[in-house]
Amino acid sequence: MSTNKYDVSIKAGNKAQDCTVEIVNVPMRDGVKLYTVVYLPQKGSKHDVIFIRTPYSSTKRIDIAPEFYLKNNLAYILQSCRGTGLSESEFTPLECEEHDAQDAIAWIMSQEWFGGKIAMTGGSYCGLTQWMASRSSSQYLSCITPGVACSNVHDKLFIGGAFFLQLHMHWAMSMMYKTRTGQDTAPDWDAKGLAKYLPLIDMDIEALGSEVSSWRKWINSCDDYEYWKNLSVNEIYEDIQCQSYMYGGWYDFYCNGTLENFVGMRTRGGSEKARKYTKCIMGPWTHSGLSNKDIFGEENVVDIAHELTKKYLVNCLKDSENDPLPDEPAIKYFLMGKNEWQEADTWPPEGVVEEKYFISSSGNANSRFGDGMLSCKPETEDCCDVFIYDPRNPVPSMGGCYLGPGQNGCVDQSEVEARCDILVYKSEPLEEELTITGKVRVTLFASCNSLDTDFTAKLVDIYPDGKVLNLCDGIIRARYRNSLYAPELLERDIIYEYEIDCWHTANCFRKGHRIGLDISSSNFPRFDRNPNTGNTFGLDDEMKVSRQTVYHGRSHQSCVILPVLKK
Repeated sequence: MSTNKYDVSIKAGNKAQDCTVEIVNVPMRDGVKLYTVVYLPQKGSKHDVIFIRTPYSSTKRIDIAPEFYLKNNLAYILQSCRGTGLSESEFTPLECEEHDAQDAIAWIMSQEWFGGKIAMTGGSYCGLTQWMASRSSSQYLSCITPGVACSNVHDKLFIGGAFFLQLHMHWAMSMMYKTRTGQDTAPDWDAKGLAKYLPLIDMDIEALGSEVSSWRKWINSCDDYEYWKNLSVNEIYEDIQCQSYMYGGWYDFYCNGTLENFVGMRTRGGSEKARKYTKCIMGPWTHSGLSNKDIFGEENVVDIAHELTKKYLVNCLKDSENDPLPDEPAIKYFLMGKNEWQEADTWPPEGVVEEKYFISSSGNANSRFGDGMLSCKPETEDCCDVFIYDPRNPVPSMGGCYLGPGQNGCVDQSEVEARCDILVYKSEPLEEELTITGKVRVTLFASCNSLDTDFTAKLVDIYPDGKVLNLCDGIIRARYRNSLYAPELLERDIIYEYEIDCWHTANCFRKGHRIGLDISSSNFPRFDRNPNTGNTFGLDDEMKVSRQTVYHGRSHQSCVILPVLKK
């Protein structure tokens, strides 16, 4: 194990914090050495630890430790995951994170400067490294603060069975490009039109010139439960003894995971402290922060969450037996529509009742110019709406929970709603406010003339001036309608019932606004296009047009189920 040590002065504003920096190649159980930067305050000889395990450290510089932790006499340790930064081996996403975290924590605990307590922090993949560490090492952790992190790796890759293409294409190809070349930036895959490349499994060769084992494993193991079960945080809450603080956003692609982790830890955590002191904040944010200051107010940036996270960490390390944030509720959430912060003891908040809004039309709900309606009572007669889904001309992704070309987050949908391959249903103008807080679901009765297809659903808030703002959405791949791990192809033109998870939201539909629901079969490039062939996922370069029929009325009560907060 090699160690370099030197003194530095880190400046913050007009103050400076002296510290010692040690660069250590920490050995793992298999002999692989991980590049680890240790920042030790000059004050005191023993230090509790803030620990981050990340795949995103630069190969060309030492990251600067936050002044906040150093001035609180905390050691700050930044470790590059194997195969990233200057760490050895090949980067295989998530597969080694649990064991590597165990070995790294054991190394920290053996150091003479270690003060006895460890807390972990970081967001996204760095949030997942914390959950992986907590699987078997939470008894050594005072707390974890996983921001914008998922609860189930399979479900973040395959949402409703559809592949989350845009995110994971960018992430996988960029990570492999950086680790292979040593560069800190990757090509613009959108400019190269990579998302359109078929078959999906060969996208690695198209992008990088050779195969990427993790990319191919994802595709080939898309419904292999045995492969994914060890990466499922939502199955191990009972094993996690440390308390946690987490943050997420209504337009973050890990929105569902953040709230599932919060509820799971509050109800199933492995200790009384974990259940009692785990807390969460949900804002109007995307994965990268506030994209819509004009809608939600420039003061509601994600820095609110970052400041609370730091306080939680420091207070927990000072006193791990009591509430680190006694003045904060179990969950603080941003209520869109009113743009107000709300507090609750549970999620969803007490007083939420599910209410159904049924779709109806005279058979012409195509586009926002059609006759689609939403009402609290189903039609007395049976009817249907028909649209054509052509994977060569998919509905473009417009805002929502992804990071890609164009504006992300909350975006006016009126332009995309002009397409005839989108069924648009809307309520009458509301006579009084209606607040929803929780998970939105859609029950859809539909048929198609293909062996497989997708159905999408999007909940929108329709303003009196015609503006249409997206709130949450979901997708279901027809072959996974009954199980994400047991595909069943369709019989052509047979009516099936689909349950579409549209994720969580918190919104107040103001008086005079309308509730809107958009139904279609694509959301590209956020999700891969279903080619409608029924062929093996990822291997197909053939595409077929499908005729989609959505049924509603007395016999088939298609509806959106809203979590209405009663006053």
